[in-house]
Amino acid sequence: MIQTALATLIAISIPALFLVLIYMLDLYASRTFGLVMLCFGWGAVGAFSMAYGINTLTSRPLAEVLGVDVFLLLVIAVAPVVEELSKSFSL
Repeated sequence: MIQTALATLIAISIPALFLVLIYMLDLYASRTFGLVMLCFGWGAVGAFSMAYGINTLTSRPLAEVLGVDVFLLLVIAVAPVVEELSKSFSL
């Protein structure tokens, strides 16, 4: 339980710190900070939901075909690719 809480705190604090730095250093250039927040929201909610659905649907059948552990396949091969592609989907 404590490990999950600590992992969640770290996972939230790093992007939050990044957003604060973007805002304080005025790094959003000619765009508005609202657009930066919209993209951040897409990555946090939309892309996560899309990646979760794709990972859930594809990893078990693929692991059975390849004859490997589903968790290992998901962590090493499927999830990173799917998550990065789903984050860039809105672009």
